[in-house]
Amino acid sequence: MICVDTNVLIRAIVLDDHSQAEHATRLLSKNICFVARSVVQEIVWVLAKSYRFGPSDIGLVLEALTQSEQIVLEDEPLILLALDWYKKGFDFADAIHLAAALRCERLATFDQAFIKAAQALQTPIPVSHP
Repeated sequence: MICVDTNVLIRAIVLDDHSQAEHATRLLSKNICFVARSVVQEIVWVLAKSYRFGPSDIGLVLEALTQSEQIVLEDEPLILLALDWYKKGFDFADAIHLAAALRCERLATFDQAFIKAAQALQTPIPVSHP
């Protein structure tokens, strides 16, 4: 198994550098590749900020990763839950944090937008001010 960095996946997704995209695509198609949870977060950020992908297109990319037989995602159930919340308008990084916090009794944050979004989604644990 090969652990891949964000830039390898981005090259294969956006195909903006022919040579790197070719190498990335070959690596991903011929190997079992491990993708860390932090890499998934970076993919979402890079696609949104640098390539102006919208949430629905980013959702399609992440769904393709979860369906690939060549990709092993760290904490895939957590990523799928975060993806579901992201599709409902939740910030992806916050969704990852909240999904990871499900093993806790609550999540404390000063981020009022995070609190409001979590309350609107009726998430399984309370998200509140410390």
